[in-house]
Amino acid sequence: MLKFDCKKCGKCCESFGNLGNCLPLFEWEVDELKSIAQKEGLILDIKPFIFWLDKKSGFAFTIQYGLFNEPCPFLKNKSCSIYENRPLICRQFPLLRTPFFQDDRKLNSPYFLRCENFNNKAFLAQLLDTSKDNKMKRSEWEPKYKETYGKCYEFCLQTDFILKSMLIFLEKINGRLKLKTSFEPDFNKYAIIPFFEFLVKINVLNSTQREEYIALFKDKDLLFKTFGVSI
Repeated sequence: MLKFDCKKCGKCCESFGNLGNCLPLFEWEVDELKSIAQKEGLILDIKPFIFWLDKKSGFAFTIQYGLFNEPCPFLKNKSCSIYENRPLICRQFPLLRTPFFQDDRKLNSPYFLRCENFNNKAFLAQLLDTSKDNKMKRSEWEPKYKETYGKCYEFCLQTDFILKSMLIFLEKINGRLKLKTSFEPDFNKYAIIPFFEFLVKINVLNSTQREEYIALFKDKDLLFKTFGVSI
């Protein structure tokens, strides 16, 4: 199998084109990046990226934010100046999603992000060469993902579990909500709040539980252990 090896060219930090022209961030990552930026005198353009309006409670909330500065303000001399504190999307690059939660385990190109120094399509072609109807069991595709992408795969799976958990929360409380999923965000009218803050506002979680969930999602090994996933 092909093996991804970051060439440290900085191209993925210069443009976020295939990510909706922004770098997706979870709410805790926003706080961390803003804290670092304040110390370094940087101005970050961060806005809600995926959001809903709950017409029952009157709260608008987001499950992900986007960093719209291009190139990334933390890119210095083609190197990440916050490498040890970089967001999950950077750690999982060039993977966008894994097939883990796909019901049919179908493998396709939208799971990947464009890297100028690695051919994701060639990896996919190698993978599908041994599949039937573009479908594989986890025991078949996961070892090859791990062999090719190493730790990037683990971080991408972490993202998958976080997003899946958020969607499960929404499914469980859907009867209590009246969601409007497509609306032009009037930032003067609606203060779009983070997802877990929204859950506290509508009394699904208390503040302590919110912090516990965020701590869980930030800890990859604990997250996998909690969900019984062996990597």
